[in-house]
Amino acid sequence: MIKRLFKITLVVFFFVFVFVLCWSSNTLLPLAQAQDANWCNPDPAGTNYGSPCEPNGSTDCGGDGKETICQNYTWHATGNCCEQPGGGDGGDECLHDITGYVTATGSLRSGYDQCNNSGHWCIKLDGLPVDKNNSGCYVAELYTDPIQSCGEQETNLRKRVEATNGTEICFDSAGWEGDCRAQLDIRRNVSGARAGNIKTFLIDCNPPSNTPTPTPPQVPRSVSGRVYCQDGSGPIYPIPNIQMTIIRNSLNNANPTTDSNGNFSADLTGADPRFAVRLPQSFPSGTLTTGQPYSEMIGPALNDKSQYDGAKYCDPGGYEVCEVSVTNNHTNFDFRYTNCSPPPAPQCNQIEMRNQQGGSDIPTLSPGVRVQFICSGNSPNIHYQFRVGKQQAGAPNPSNIQVGNSYSFEIPAGENSYGDYVAQCRVCSGNDGSNCSEWEAWPNY
Repeated sequence: MIKRLFKITLVVFFFVFVFVLCWSSNTLLPLAQAQDANWCNPDPAGTNYGSPCEPNGSTDCGGDGKETICQNYTWHATGNCCEQPGGGDGGDECLHDITGYVTATGSLRSGYDQCNNSGHWCIKLDGLPVDKNNSGCYVAELYTDPIQSCGEQETNLRKRVEATNGTEICFDSAGWEGDCRAQLDIRRNVSGARAGNIKTFLIDCNPPSNTPTPTPPQVPRSVSGRVYCQDGSGPIYPIPNIQMTIIRNSLNNANPTTDSNGNFSADLTGADPRFAVRLPQSFPSGTLTTGQPYSEMIGPALNDKSQYDGAKYCDPGGYEVCEVSVTNNHTNFDFRYTNCSPPPAPQCNQIEMRNQQGGSDIPTLSPGVRVQFICSGNSPNIHYQFRVGKQQAGAPNPSNIQVGNSYSFEIPAGENSYGDYVAQCRVCSGNDGSNCSEWEAWPNY
């Protein structure tokens, strides 16, 4: 009786020891080992494992002792157990399914999700039969991808090494390059082989930064200049009341207006030194003090562009100058226009009396002699009007007025023909006597 109790106690102790040993193991999947015929629990025949395979009809034995068959290029359960784990490789020197020999090791680091890793950081290949522990058969891999989840994805291969018994790979075996999720695999080095794997992701992968973006230093800067009209080295005519635009890239634009002397200025304080200056392409109605309309001026042009770093014209007309770099305050940023004065008005410079053929001058007008009056002016594109009047009390009495570039005139012979005569001309822009200047006043005698 005592002997039987001792045997029972010994058997109980053995099972307690095995339970404690398995409970304390860090295996991801149970290590494959030789057991009796009842060691596996096969899946129902036809169960689709989803792993690709070829050729159709080939069989394999997983590390869990379950026999599989390749159907429609996908592994399916046959419903049977293999004779032993790793069998069914048909004499191959490599096992196809080594998941039963992959164990999880190490402790998961703080800040990472457990996913399927049961609190582990690495996986290790161990326990392969000696005849299957061959070089080139198996690989250990680290994959990463950007997504924060425990799903299946192998986007970026970070590390791949040959694996044999004792090979270990961890989540930090290579850098993640900013990705958030990682997966470790150990498998046979063929496409579609089942892998022992664990996954994790960094819980706070892209934490918001609490560090404020430093504000670039605000450098005091300014620009000032003048807008004016000047022909050659002649007098300067300021152009007042012109609104300009100072374009400042990412900073606020400025809109200074020229004062009565054509001067302007703008504060350019800020971090960005670049700016552009734009004048109106067409000025509002107005004239210079010369009487020249703004619309008839030519320009503008930056007075001395060469002294400004990087300055260039942004348009053919030069009304905008851009990419100016302010290293310190800009002064004399002047814009100059030309064609400041209107052309002189047409006028009669001299009147001459010539013979009928337009020949030599005739100093004295005699009755019965036909003469021509000719004007010389300052413009070839005008016409003249002439009038001739005889001196009398008060103002001369003018004769009929004739339009043309010359005037044929004759004093009729007679007792009342003698006396003093006055001839005048004036300029006209029309052939019909319209748009003419005013006559000069008749002299009083």
